[in-house]
This record gives sequence, C-alpha cells and structure tokens, in this order.
Amino acid sequence: QGEDGSSAGAATAARQQLLAAVEQHCSNSPCPAGPLSRQFRQLIPSDSVMQSGQFRVLHWNILAQALTGAEGGSHFDRVEPGVTSWERRRWYLLRELLRFQPDILCLNEVDIYDYLLENLAPLGYRGCFRAKPRSPCLSFPGNFGPDGTAILYNTHRFECLQSETGLLIEPNEDGTEFLDAPSGAGSQVFVLLRLRLLNPPATDDSDGGGELWVAATHLKAKVTFSNLRLLQTKALITALKERVPANSPLLLCGDFNGESFEPFYNVIVQSGLDIASAYKQPEEPPFTTFKYVGKSAEPQARGIDYIWYRRLRPLALLEIPPRDSVESNGLPCAAFPSDHFCLSVDFCFCKN
Repeated sequence: QGEDGSSAGAATAARQQLLAAVEQHCSNSPCPAGPLSRQFRQLIPSDSVMQSGQFRVLHWNILAQALTGAEGGSHFDRVEPGVTSWERRRWYLLRELLRFQPDILCLNEVDIYDYLLENLAPLGYRGCFRAKPRSPCLSFPGNFGPDGTAILYNTHRFECLQSETGLLIEPNEDGTEFLDAPSGAGSQVFVLLRLRLLNPPATDDSDGGGELWVAATHLKAKVTFSNLRLLQTKALITALKERVPANSPLLLCGDFNGESFEPFYNVIVQSGLDIASAYKQPEEPPFTTFKYVGKSAEPQARGIDYIWYRRLRPLALLEIPPRDSVESNGLPCAAFPSDHFCLSVDFCFCKN
C-alpha cells in the first residue's frame, strides 16, 4: 500500500478521469450549478510546515439518499424539483468529495458505501463502514439499504494498522435498561481506525511515528434527545479510552446533532481525552446545517458538526459559507447536495 511511482501515477490519472466525468455530468444535469465558493483559512503560515507531514481530513454528513425525499414525501419543501434525484445528486456528491482532495474522509448518513468505493478505490482510497442496525432509510421504498458511518483514507498517504466498529447503545436515562430491549443494540454507531502516515517527517517538532487514531460517529438526532446524546457521548468516550493510548494523536469527527451549549459538549472537553475542537475559532460556527423543514418560515441553522483533535496541530480550516449564500431556500440546493456543510482541516503531527 505504500506510494510508488506507478500506483501514484495511476491514481492521479484515475482522479483526472473521474473529475472530467463529474464535471460533464454536473454541467449536463437538470438544474446545473457550480460549487459553493469556499476557502481555507490559514491558522499557521503554510511555509512553516514540512509538506510531507501535512494531511487533510474532511468530515461530512452527506445526507442519505433515502432521506432526501427524491421519490416524494420530503421535508425539504423548498428544494427545487429534481435537485435530489439520484441520477443528478450522485455526481454532485463526488464533486464535493473530490474538490478538496482529502487524505481522510469521515462520513455520516452513508447509504451508498459501495458506490463511493467503486469511484474512489481507483484513486487509492480504502475504508471501513458500519451500518446502523435500525436505519430509518429502510422505511422508504426504493432505498439503497441502511445508512451508517464510514472512514476512508488515501493509501498513498496512510496505511491502516487496525480497524474496529461499534454500537452506541441507547439506555434509559437511569441506565437500568435499554430503550430497544431485549437486544440492547442502538441505532447509532462508531468507526475507529489506527492509521500510520507513510514517510513521516523526522523533525524536532513532529511526532516521529506518524501514527494516528481516527474515530467517526453520528449521535441521535432531534433537539429533544439531548440527554440521550449525553449518554451516547459518555459511552463513546469510554470506548476511546479503552482502545486508544492516552499519548496517541487522535481525531474524533462526527455529526453530534447538538450545539455547543448542550451537556455532551462539556463532557467531551472535560473527559480526560485532552481533545480540542478545531472549528472553535474562538467560537464554534453558528451553523453547519442550514435547512427549512416543512413549511416553517424560519430555517434550522445549527452548529452540530465537529472535528476534535489531540496531539496534532491544525494548520488551516475550510470556512463555512456565509448565511446569504444559502438563505433563500436552504440546503440541500442546486449547488450543494446535502443539508450539512462538510468540515475540513489541514493538520500536521506535533509533540505538544
């Protein structure tokens, strides 16, 4: 899986070929639209970091195709007809995944994992996927199967040393029994990979091993489930402490479905994992999802997606588009295929 001239060259050629196909299909699709304008904001001068030790992670709730309402019954009432059809949307999803060239992809609401691998494997990506045991996608006719969480990584930058998936069980608030007894299997999952950077830089300021643990999760939705998200967060923290050495670099990405004033947020900060939120600059973004649900005149604009990190240095982050770029009809829209914006951060390894 190491990078050599032939495999890297083949991946580059495959990417160029796929990009050409994506652009052609996007241009010829119903409601053609260019991508939303987004820029990376430098947190540290780019010339102060060795290029070989830098990598890019992207987190995104891609919106499961079954939940778009493309076949009718959508709660995205303001979405233009045809925008969320699979034949159109499949190309716009690939365009967003490709345009920022991430080394690690952490994805939620994935009900198209085979489709992603089919297109991204020739570019060098491999990954791990865990479906939700009780995915809501299965309730919709013509669904592609259950949705879940996935992590994909570029094999020309990283090798995978270990992978694991797990369930976040759903106990009652008093912890005495499970909401979905007798099985105890919740509807939320997590994925955990141990990766190693190929050819890490040997500098005085870097972690020479280049090993990195990456976790991805998706917590229970709806504002009323704040207490359940708190319990799921505690379960996730316990799982990470049991599996990830305390001094190892760590990324935790996910749609936590709660804003920073919810109890789960401080539990993460005070968990002893010693992790920080990359997008807290100095506050969390005012929204990472922006949508009009039903016939409401006011949008649901909430900051509920996060990239947490430990023993890494954030170098640059992808800024959230301004409110007026999506305000008229919200997300998804012709230019953007999900109801969540993707987050992306450039990191490098560091000792402190």
